[in-house]
Amino acid sequence: MNIKIHRGQNQIGGSIIEASSKQARVFFDIGIELDEDKEIEIPQIEGLFYGSQNCDAVFISHYHSDHIGLADYLLPDIPVYIGEKAYKVMKAASDYRDIEVKFDPILIENEKIIEIKDIKITPILCDHSAFDSYMFLIEANGETTLYTGDFRANGRMDFDKLLEKVPCVDNLIIEGTTLSREDSIENIEEEKLEEIAVEFLNKYKGPVFIMMSAMNIDRVITVKNIAERTDRIFLEDIYTADITSAIGMTTANTRVFMTGGDKQYK
Repeated sequence: MNIKIHRGQNQIGGSIIEASSKQARVFFDIGIELDEDKEIEIPQIEGLFYGSQNCDAVFISHYHSDHIGLADYLLPDIPVYIGEKAYKVMKAASDYRDIEVKFDPILIENEKIIEIKDIKITPILCDHSAFDSYMFLIEANGETTLYTGDFRANGRMDFDKLLEKVPCVDNLIIEGTTLSREDSIENIEEEKLEEIAVEFLNKYKGPVFIMMSAMNIDRVITVKNIAERTDRIFLEDIYTADITSAIGMTTANTRVFMTGGDKQYK
């Protein structure tokens, strides 16, 4: 099995990883760079973005733009694999902004093996601020590679159980965005963040406004729990409501009611 890192090794974001074997050519993530001042640059990867198609599949670890941002520039008819709820979040966000999603995905499931000719890919659900994120275990020609995508250990998923699922591999491709951060910076777990907020907000009355990413479903759950525990009504803006409704997220012990134009959410 041949592994090639086209982009992402010497920069933050814009990950494009290729795995090829005797029979197949597969890509993992096709992201744009995070530098908002730069125009989108389409990497000159023949068979993926230009020329005659020579790609059997593209696997997307999660819906952040530095991992999926080039999906619209793929050559036609290349199969794109992504988690079902991840796709629903991305589609809801795109629909709200009136942006067309130009591919029909093949949906992946946790630990359900996918065979692309002589390459075997196992998606492994992991914790990240993007909902329904996956690592990929890649097996071909008697060799194994784990591509982690983005992951964290301070969300609501059990990190120890994830580590137990991941086997020993020959090659490891791992995101390292925060490896250089100072030790003094603490990554607060969602449960701890909830406790801090509840303790603080119980001292005060009235409305609370929270600025956060609507696509960070773990954080939406944290905020919903905080509202319930501090006896407040949890209200979502229309954009957030579109996203949470798309994945079937419901609220317990609270009412969510928002109106906007001809849309109504309860």
